Amino acid sequence: MDWDLYKAVSLQPMGRHGVPSHIVISSTHHKPNGTMTKVLAEARDKGWPIHRWGYEETLEPHGWLTQVELVRKRSQVTAEAWRIEVEMEEPSAEGRAIMTNLVEAMFVGPEVVVVEGDEYEIDAPVEGAQYATGADWGKDAAYTSICTWRTDVRPMRVVAYRYLRRRPYPDLVRAVDERVLRYPGPCSHDYTGIGHVGDFSKVNLDDVTMSGRVRSDLFRDYILAVERKEIVSPKIRRLYECHKYVTSNDLYGSGHPPDDFVAMAMANRAAGVAPLRIVGSATASGAGRSMSNVVQFMRRRA
Repeated sequence: MDWDLYKAVSLQPMGRHGVPSHIVISSTHHKPNGTMTKVLAEARDKGWPIHRWGYEETLEPHGWLTQVELVRKRSQVTAEAWRIEVEMEEPSAEGRAIMTNLVEAMFVGPEVVVVEGDEYEIDAPVEGAQYATGADWGKDAAYTSICTWRTDVRPMRVVAYRYLRRRPYPDLVRAVDERVLRYPGPCSHDYTGIGHVGDFSKVNLDDVTMSGRVRSDLFRDYILAVERKEIVSPKIRRLYECHKYVTSNDLYGSGHPPDDFVAMAMANRAAGVAPLRIVGSATASGAGRSMSNVVQFMRRRA
C-alpha cells in the first residue's frame, strides 16, 4: 500500500455508541524500506503493540492447515519468497545502499529507544575534544534530526542524538544551536528548500544544497566512511533501522532519503572539515609518527 494512502485511510475509523475505534495493521515485511517498515517504526515510537505469527499457529493438529497443503504451497513459490513471506525472515537485501554486516558492525551494544524530542546524550562534552554535527530539517510531516560525532578519536563515534517533529523553525534552529554550543565544532545542514534558516542561528552553519553532484558525493562519502568502519554508534533504533533498510534508490534515485541518514551524512561532511589535532610524543620521532597518521587520515578522507 502506498504510504500516503495508508495515512489517509488511518483517519477513517471512528468510535460509535461508546466503542472506540481500533485498527489492526497486518502484513508481511517483504520490502526493506516499504510501508510496513515505516509502520513498524511508527508503532515503536508510539508504543503500539506489535505481534508476530505464522503458519505454525494454524498448522495441524491444533489448526486447520494440513502438512500436505504446506508442502504443496512451498513447491509453488521461490525459496526467497518462502523465506520472507512465510518464514517471516528479514526483507531481502537487494537494492540496499549498505551491506547488512557493515551496519551491524557500526551499531554496537543493546538497542536503545529514543523518545521524540528527548536529548539522548551518550558522552558528555570533553574539554579539548573535537566534534562535528549534522542536521536535517523537517517542520511538518518529516522529522528534524540532529547528530553529533566526536571526531578526534578513531573510530569516530556518535555522542549525542535528537529528533523532533512539528516545531516552528526558530525552535528547531535553537535545538541545533544548543547542541553546537555544547559540543563546539563545525555543523553541516540540509539547506535545500528551507530559505534562510541560518538567519535564526547563533552558530556558523555549513549550508549544503542537496542536489546533483553535491547530493551524490554527500551520500557516497558517508557510505565509504561506514564501509571503512570509521564511525561507531550505540544501537539507537531509529538510526540503526534507517541505515539497515535505506536503498540506493532512496539516496540516488526517485526515493526519499531518511531524515536520520541525511543528518549522519551531514555530520560526516562536517567531520571532514574539522581541524586535525596532532596527538603524540613531543620528541621528533613521536611527532613524525603523529604527522604520518594525520597524512594517512587526510588521504583516506580525500
